[in-house]
Amino acid sequence: MCSPVAHTLVGLSVYTIVTPREDLTKRWKIVFFIIFLTVLPDFDFLVMLITKDISDHRTYTHSLLFSIFAGYLFYKIAQTKYPSFRATFCLCFALIFSHVVVDAFVADGFYPSKVALFYPLPYLINSPVPIFDAIDWAKSDNWLFSLETAKAVFKEFVITATLLAIVYYMKIYRFSLKQQEQNAKR
Repeated sequence: MCSPVAHTLVGLSVYTIVTPREDLTKRWKIVFFIIFLTVLPDFDFLVMLITKDISDHRTYTHSLLFSIFAGYLFYKIAQTKYPSFRATFCLCFALIFSHVVVDAFVADGFYPSKVALFYPLPYLINSPVPIFDAIDWAKSDNWLFSLETAKAVFKEFVITATLLAIVYYMKIYRFSLKQQEQNAKR
């Protein structure tokens, strides 16, 4: 399982890719919306607290079907501010589904170690090439403050912050090239 750090930075990367050039520091409501949507699939922990069944994690909320339905629901919520169906639905879907993709790249030896991408079908998948280290939330009471957790979160941060920086600076570079082309035409 990845921490919210990786999910948030990947979500910010997705948002940066699909939106026009904007400064996220001035759009804090959008940033909170992105964070909420990217960690939404892990809200299955609330169900697990009630049912005491850890086998529910990475099942129905970590699926393509959930990403589509939740993306549509949040599209409807955001529809008043963002009237374009394609852009808003696709963005909400991509942010939620990015969580599933990130979790599929975890070198996880703990239960559940795979993602139920095609839930309700019983097939569980994960990447043959793991990128992120596992955070064992079920192992002990000290998982939050362990050295292994700190290492895993640091690795997630380095990888996903690098991704965000590359995406952001490529966007700035493309924008500056377009500006130069427009100035050359004048």
